[in-house]
Amino acid sequence: MDHSGFFDFEKAREHLIFRVINYERNREQLRGAPYLRLNDLAITFRWLASADEAGIATVMIRNEQKEQWGVSLETLVRYANCNTPRLFPARTAPLEEMITGDCADSPDDLEDERQESRMIVLTNTWGINGASCICYRGLLDELSARFHASLFILPSSIHEVILLPDHGMFRVEELEEMVRTTNSRYVAEEERLSDHVYFYDKERKSFTFA
Repeated sequence: MDHSGFFDFEKAREHLIFRVINYERNREQLRGAPYLRLNDLAITFRWLASADEAGIATVMIRNEQKEQWGVSLETLVRYANCNTPRLFPARTAPLEEMITGDCADSPDDLEDERQESRMIVLTNTWGINGASCICYRGLLDELSARFHASLFILPSSIHEVILLPDHGMFRVEELEEMVRTTNSRYVAEEERLSDHVYFYDKERKSFTFA
């Protein structure tokens, strides 16, 4: 990795992004690092060193680096909020289309949004750490407006979440059991985001546990 732009904040700021991880599972990693809490999650900050066909390389921002740059947590948040959706645009598609590889490039490409039981996968165009899209400003509000409903959010892994419009068809207990079973059987420990189901309230514009 080329670290030449890491120590100069005027250069580094254009490559600051955020990543959402599980708080409890990453307590040690979070020691000495700036982050924000979101229910049982933590929003961390990283410097993007490279993103190409070989993969994505990032460096986690520590408190020492934040102090060396002479910036506040609010400054990290501001730049990460701008850069992350720009560098890793959100991608959505019905679950069946995501499985077959025929995916939409944006929320505007979704069809049949009134289908009450349809599962929608939310990730980014890289398909890596795509669960962070739940923190893109205005995205959940836009999606809930398209579905004319609040949203259940199932944390499939750190790479994607599944959205379910709340049309009164689902019980939270059943959804949480689905998430726990999927995590324990199919998701590697290091890629698990949470065993909890979240809820985005369309009217209150709030993100909480379901």
